[in-house]
Amino acid sequence: MADSRSSSSSDDRTSKGRAKRIPLDYYKKPDLVGNLKTAATAIVGVILLLWIVRSIDFSNLIQGKDPLSAAAKRDSSHGELSFHHAAWDTKCEACHLSFRPIKGGDVITGLVGRPDLVNQNCQTCHAGPPHHQNIKETRQINECTACHSEHKGRNFSLVDLKDRSCTQCHSNLAEAMAHPNDKLDDADKNIDKFTVDSHPEFRAVREQEGKAPRDPSHLKFNHALHMNLGMAAPGGKPFFKYSGITSNKEQYGHTSTPDEFVQLSCTNCHQSTANLADGGSALIDERNFVPVQFNNHCIGCHSLDVPKQPTELIANAAKNWSKTPEEARAASPMPSTIAIPHGEQPSRLKELLQSTYFKELLSHDKTTASELSEPLEMPGPQKEMARKLQATVDSEVNFAEEILYLGQQTCSKCHSYVSTDGKSRWFEEKQLTSEQQAGFEKAIATNEFKVEPTSVPSNWMPRAVFSHKSHRAVDCQQCHAAAHPLSDNRSVSSQDVMLPGISNCVQCHAPHQNTPNGPIGGVRHDCVECHRYHDVNLMIDQSPRPSAPDQQRSIEEFLSPASAQSSDTGKSNSENGR
Repeated sequence: MADSRSSSSSDDRTSKGRAKRIPLDYYKKPDLVGNLKTAATAIVGVILLLWIVRSIDFSNLIQGKDPLSAAAKRDSSHGELSFHHAAWDTKCEACHLSFRPIKGGDVITGLVGRPDLVNQNCQTCHAGPPHHQNIKETRQINECTACHSEHKGRNFSLVDLKDRSCTQCHSNLAEAMAHPNDKLDDADKNIDKFTVDSHPEFRAVREQEGKAPRDPSHLKFNHALHMNLGMAAPGGKPFFKYSGITSNKEQYGHTSTPDEFVQLSCTNCHQSTANLADGGSALIDERNFVPVQFNNHCIGCHSLDVPKQPTELIANAAKNWSKTPEEARAASPMPSTIAIPHGEQPSRLKELLQSTYFKELLSHDKTTASELSEPLEMPGPQKEMARKLQATVDSEVNFAEEILYLGQQTCSKCHSYVSTDGKSRWFEEKQLTSEQQAGFEKAIATNEFKVEPTSVPSNWMPRAVFSHKSHRAVDCQQCHAAAHPLSDNRSVSSQDVMLPGISNCVQCHAPHQNTPNGPIGGVRHDCVECHRYHDVNLMIDQSPRPSAPDQQRSIEEFLSPASAQSSDTGKSNSENGR
């Protein structure tokens, strides 16, 4: 048995033995693995061929245009564009440049360079001013794609950015700046979230060098007095009734009876619509209130007029600042008056008064008017008559100017004055001293003064976006308590700034949390809720402006960037040919 096994094993190791054991035509017979490889190769080849046919637009290929079909572009996309850019879902060339990175942080940026070329495509439609030019170039935030990412779905917001887009610099602004900025407070250099401790107080209400902020305007206004019933002075009695409102009565409570005392509210002056000349109204700005204007909001109670026959007695009564507002109104009755246009400077008003009083005198003296209409003979009685008439007119103009500029119920009640050389100011805060009044009367006589512009800020937070419309359900007093007459810190000075601070805002704009007094927070509090990276004034406050004529496109060119580029090339060649 042992010899037999040894012989068989020895025979298998010879060539003849292996020939008997191994079939020589094995490679001609079907094999499962080989068949699978062949089938897979064939399938891949067919798929590749179909994909090539589907991906190539042969008509464009023949014309030398972009050969990729819309299906190929859609297949290679990272996702749907937002609905703002949905028209370019299959037009990659609208944003992408061949062999150019769309973000500066890509690995190949250093090899090919110029990621800013993509900005040019963005700014074709989104023309806007550059921002943060003092940031180090290594931050790469001046590229549009550094913050705005696409291909994240139809409903994705390109401007709803995460806080890290802002805090990457603002959490350590001193380190991110290319050059130091001495105008920034220390609190402005380290901001990482919107809280009382991590965000600086609003600049409008921030103390500067230990001093409380002051209203920069030159308009004298007492909120507490106007919000009191019947315009009562502190400790005084109400006296002003609805019967005293001469115009725009519907604005101040037209359903009230004439004998009721006037009670103003915030919305009587702070409105979202403006009255038009035809009696209608127009929405001005959904975020802010219409600027308070004399002819729309003040003239109903503060009529600006002078008597048709001003005298020294009336002028002195109007200048009596020792009387209360009620006594001053009663002491200087002016049954027949001349309306004075608001907003004119004294030099223009002097001309208007001279012309008006001259006509008024002639209208009551027909004989003088008839004689003055005859050709003047030099010398003659007409010249003497004209001289006397001029003296009378000058006297009336002088008394009228004293009523306007020194009176308690006219221009000086709200405005201050400045000399034409800018060295003297009058009525900035209170009544004039005898020396100041003498100097002011001299300036009136020589016409060397002007009304100081009120310069009331139209936007108290120019670096932020705020909407009163979004907060319309909240009582005004919750944010502007000093405007309420019963408040402990009610405003009696025009220098008061009655804006709320951060501590008031974080009651709503903060993460939601439950407290012993109830839940607070829960409203959005991210950076972009209030701030815009680009210049707010240019991007929001100004109306859209059309592009330059040479940059305007037809609808076809607008929707087809390749077509627009061809058009630009044709224009360039044509211009070069000229």
